[in-house]
Amino acid sequence: MLDEPTVGLDTARHTAVVELLDAARAEGCAVVAATHDPALIAHSDLEHRLSGPDPEEHGAGTNGPDRTIGPVPRTRAIPADALNPLVLSLIGILAAIGSFAVQSWQGGLLALLPIALLAPLAVRSVRGGLLRLTPILLSAAGLAWTTALLGDAPSLSGEAWLLGAKEAARITVFVAPGVLALGSVDPTALGDALGGRLRMPARVVAASVAGLIRTGHLGRQWEIITHARMLRGLGSRTSPRMLAGATLALLIDALRGAQQQALAMDSRGFATAITRTWALPSPLRRADLLGVAIALGLAVWPWLAEKLVG
Repeated sequence: MLDEPTVGLDTARHTAVVELLDAARAEGCAVVAATHDPALIAHSDLEHRLSGPDPEEHGAGTNGPDRTIGPVPRTRAIPADALNPLVLSLIGILAAIGSFAVQSWQGGLLALLPIALLAPLAVRSVRGGLLRLTPILLSAAGLAWTTALLGDAPSLSGEAWLLGAKEAARITVFVAPGVLALGSVDPTALGDALGGRLRMPARVVAASVAGLIRTGHLGRQWEIITHARMLRGLGSRTSPRMLAGATLALLIDALRGAQQQALAMDSRGFATAITRTWALPSPLRRADLLGVAIALGLAVWPWLAEKLVG
């Protein structure tokens, strides 16, 4: 019993699947398939058609349901949605380049000022923004501590802590704009921009987008694994045994899922396709001019900030 066994396959895989089903039928197997594929239907001995939904009942008039491909719906619109994903990437790249100008803790604090002012424009929720910033802030705090303890200045002196503050500000300026900007981008929209606008190799783009989407599912998968283990009495949510086992299970699940997805992509022709179409266009609008100006400003501002503090 098969459900849409040929959907999305390239010509070679489609032929292989049909030959496999023909061989099974020749050996005496009964093959039952639900399909919309006319080529597969042509191979069947018996066809049973099911009527579709009533268009009037579903409010679609006489034209049937709307199957137009559109952008991924957002739970909450933010100003960053108006920018092309490539412009948001440019903001992160130029801000990282500008961070190399930070040479003092005063300049670092001034360099952080526009980032703090612009951050609300790229955050859908306070909780989500804090979750994205938490690893950066923890890394910055750790860098400040190690610099104050092991840097060139006397250990843990006032001078050493100021040096640590400079390094913490620099790493935050380096990473935070990119994390905030790209955190608001849908992976599918980014793939459309990379493939349709930059003409990057289709297989690389599709694999990268699939990886980003899978990464976004890790949190949900972690909850499933830990909940299942708790139900089996393997420990509490915070026990070391639970955390170690769940981490290993998550790693195995991620590797297995990546293998399955790679096989599925290759079966749809990503290994041999020369050209590909993209679901949606990735236009550059007037708002993107403002985004480019922000990117240039974040690149130049740290240099100006150091000049201001002398």
